[in-house]
Amino acid sequence: MKRLLAATLLTLSAPVWADATALFAAGKYAEAITAGTAENTPAGHVAAGRARLQIASYDVTDKAKAKAMIAASLADFDAALAKAPNAAAVQLQKAIAQGYAAKLDRSPGGAKAMRKAVEAVLARNPNDALGWAALGGWHGGAIATLGKFIAGSVLGAKTDDMDKGFARAMQLDPRDPAHPTYYALTLLDISTDNAPRARTLLRSAAGFTPGDNFEARLKASGGKVLALLDVGDAKAAQALARRLMPFGTVE
Repeated sequence: MKRLLAATLLTLSAPVWADATALFAAGKYAEAITAGTAENTPAGHVAAGRARLQIASYDVTDKAKAKAMIAASLADFDAALAKAPNAAAVQLQKAIAQGYAAKLDRSPGGAKAMRKAVEAVLARNPNDALGWAALGGWHGGAIATLGKFIAGSVLGAKTDDMDKGFARAMQLDPRDPAHPTYYALTLLDISTDNAPRARTLLRSAAGFTPGDNFEARLKASGGKVLALLDVGDAKAAQALARRLMPFGTVE
C-alpha cells in the first residue's frame, strides 16, 4: 500500500501532505482524517479517505456506520481527484471504495462498476501491483460470496483471473506481505480445500517486512490464521479468515 502513497505524492509539490500520510502509515486513522481534511491537498484527501476505509473495513461492527464512512471516503477521493484528475492511484482508491460499498449493498451493478474502474487503471498502469491485487480480490470475493457458478454467470468472476491477479501483484511487489496474505484469506474464504495453498502463502508473507501499519495488521492477522493451519484446523482457519477480512465483523 506504500506504493500507492508514493505514486500519489509524485503528483504534488508541497511538503505539508507528509503529516496526514505519516499519520495513516502509523495507523493513527482518526488523526489522519482530521489532518488530511485540513491539508486540503490531493495526498491529504487520499490519506483521509484511506483512513476512513480502514476504520469502516476493520474497526466497525455496525453496517450503517460502515456505509456512512465509505460514503465519506468516496467524497475524500473525489476531492483529491478535483485537484489531481489524472492521478491513477487516486482513481484506484476510489474504485476500491466503490467495491466496498457494492459489497455491503450486495449490488451486482456496483461490483461490475468497480471491476471496470480497476481495469481502466490497469490499462493505463499495467505494472500497478495494488491494482492487480484489487482485481484478483474482486474475482475471489465474488466467488466466495456468490459461489463459482453464480459469480461467473452474473458477474463474470473467474478463479483463473483471481489467481492471475494476485500472482501478478506478487510478481510486481514481491516483498509486500499484504498481497500473499490477502490472497490466502480469500482462498480460505472460498473453500477449506484451499488450505494448503493458503498455508504456503501465509508462510511466505511471514518473512516480509510491513511498510505501514495496515500491512503490519494484515500480516499479524495472517499469522493467526497460519497458526491454525499449522495444526491442521482448516475449518477454524476459514472462520477466522472470514472474520479478519474487510467487514468480517459487520452485522
